[in-house]
Amino acid sequence: MTNPHLVQVRENTEAALRNCARIVFCGYSLPDADIHIKYLLKRAQVNRSHGFPLKVTIINNHTNKIPAEREAEEKRYIRLLGRSAINYTDASFEAFSKNPKNFMS
Repeated sequence: MTNPHLVQVRENTEAALRNCARIVFCGYSLPDADIHIKYLLKRAQVNRSHGFPLKVTIINNHTNKIPAEREAEEKRYIRLLGRSAINYTDASFEAFSKNPKNFMS
């Protein structure tokens, strides 16, 4: 993570996340091992460049998803970013790809 090119990518990503109104995750469960992503998201949430809170929509459902797996995944997002930031949907990637605008409000 000290490579100057990777540092620049991380800084640009953080700046974009600080300025966006909403982040939409499709097919990402926020595993505990992804500490760099968690750090990046939390910094973007705490250091917002405007007064609006960060909103995160998660689209990661599928037909065979076990309810306990879904609950654990939702809890990881809530634990990191707080209940008010999270819109954890029952939608699948297929539903999102058919009409992404439905998930942006």
